[in-house]
Parts: sequence; C-alpha cells; structure tokens
Amino acid sequence: MNRGRAARAGVSAAAIAIGIALLVGVNWLGFRHWARGDWTKTKIYSLSATTEKLVGGLAKPVRITVFMDRDSRLWTPVSELLARYRALSPKIEVEYLDPKRTPARAEALVREFGIRQSTVVFRSGDRKKYVEEDKLAEYDYSGAGMPGSSPAIKAFKGEEAFTSALLAVTETRPPKIYFSAGHGEGSLDSLERGEGFAELKQFIERDNMTVASWGSMGKGSVPADADAIVVAGPRTGFLEPETAALEKYLAGGGGVLFLLDPVFRVPGAPSPDYGLGRILNAYGVRLGNDLVVDPANAVPLVGAETLIANRYGSHPIVRSLSEQ
Repeated sequence: MNRGRAARAGVSAAAIAIGIALLVGVNWLGFRHWARGDWTKTKIYSLSATTEKLVGGLAKPVRITVFMDRDSRLWTPVSELLARYRALSPKIEVEYLDPKRTPARAEALVREFGIRQSTVVFRSGDRKKYVEEDKLAEYDYSGAGMPGSSPAIKAFKGEEAFTSALLAVTETRPPKIYFSAGHGEGSLDSLERGEGFAELKQFIERDNMTVASWGSMGKGSVPADADAIVVAGPRTGFLEPETAALEKYLAGGGGVLFLLDPVFRVPGAPSPDYGLGRILNAYGVRLGNDLVVDPANAVPLVGAETLIANRYGSHPIVRSLSEQ
C-alpha cells in the first residue's frame, strides 16, 4: 500500500513538473515570439501597411503625450492604438497624463503648449503636432440635443490622425505657406483685429507648417519652396506679372487659397475681381461682387452688413468650428 501511494505521488510530482515546464516554455516562447490580435468587429485597431512601414522605419525618437481623462470615451481606443504603434518601434515613447490624477503636471503642460484637455501631443526634436479630440473620432450629433446626452461616436479615426502627426514631426521639410503682401493685406505679425494674421500664423505653425510673407507686387514667379499661397484680403488689384505667376504655379500643381472681400464702388476702388478673374474663371469659379446682410443676426453697435457666423451645421468640414 505504501508502495502504491509512493507511485501515485511520483506520478503526481512528475505531472506537476511537466506542467511547470510547459508553462515556463509557453511563457518563454510568448516572450520571444508574440503578436497582437484585433478581435473588434470593425478592426479599428488593425494598422495599415503604410502605418506599419512608417513606424517601423522611424529614424528619430518620437515622444507622445496623451493629455486625457481616463474616464474619456476615447481613452481605451487611444491607448490600445498607441500600444500597437509602440510595439512596432523602439523609437516611440508614450506618456499618459490624466489631469485629475496629476493636476500639477497637467497645468505645466497646458502652460508649455497652450493646449486643452483630450489632446495627444507628438514631439520629435523641436517639432510638435497636436491632435485634438475632434480629429480622433467622427461623431453623430443627431441626438445631442437631448438633455444630458452627448454625441455618439460613429467612427474612430485615430490611426489616420496619429500617422499624419508622425509624418508631420519626422518628415525632412515641413510644408511652407506663403501669404501675399503688397496689396494692403494684413500683416502676419499684427494682432490687430480684422487687420492682422498673427493668431492665424500661430495656429498654422502649431500644425508644423512654416509661414512666410511673399511680397508679390510685380513679381513674375512665386517662391520656389512654396507648398501653398494664400491671398487674404487684398485692397488693390494684382498686376499682370503676378497673375501670370499664380497661373503658372497652379498649372504646375500648386495650391492657392483666395480670401477676397467685396469691392464697394467708390473712386479709386480696384476691379471687383482684384485682377484675378481670369485665374478663377479657368477653374470654374465665379467671383460674385455681393454683400450679405442678415438683420436677424446683427450685433449691437454694428451694422447689419457685418455678418457674424455662429451656426455652422454638422458637415465634417465645418464641424470643428461649431465645436470651438
């Protein structure tokens, strides 16, 4: 009987030893050879081949700071997605900063970067890119008017936003935007309301783009390193060499943003199209010389001809304006 007990004990000990050996072996193999899976129905955590190539080939370190409340609806998808980025490259470092748990550090971050909560900051060297909450998800606002309700998340767009941010902080040359000058346009360094673009310049530079002035008066070509040209609020017309330069730039694949005010018919006023009609007509754009009047939306002490836009609808292209 003692011999039988000894045999059973030996068998049990051997089974335990084999079990432990298997467990250790499986863990060792799992440590050496592991993979993440995505069992979500819509595969929101599966990275594209483009992202995998970009992240896997990073040559410079990138620090990512997630400035977000852990109770946020976006916390789980953001943290899971960034874990997959980090698994692809040792160059990725992720810091999570919950303003409720570390208020002092959160306050310092707000002072340093001038950001709001629910923002993911990408940094590499002296370059930064901010990804705000509205860039991370597409929302359904149809039921947002109900008391105590908030818009539902229709689609998570984290990979698109994060991969774009990585490109912005690691690409060789940041995009360069030129604002035309010489026709009474506002100054890029002026904070005067309605006259300067200093705040706009700061906003663009936060997206890792360079902003410069192009003294276009009489010039026959645009700057060679221009990625886009902005013509904002001129007060005099463009000359033939300038329009020819813009036409050539557009024909070569360049992009121009025209922001033109209506022209009042007074002595010395420029032509209603500021000399740009030929360019606009070539692209099927008709420049109306109209003035919008909205008496129902007037501001005290300001005439009805001063239009204040405070309703933007829910189209994706203007949704961020409404949220701001």
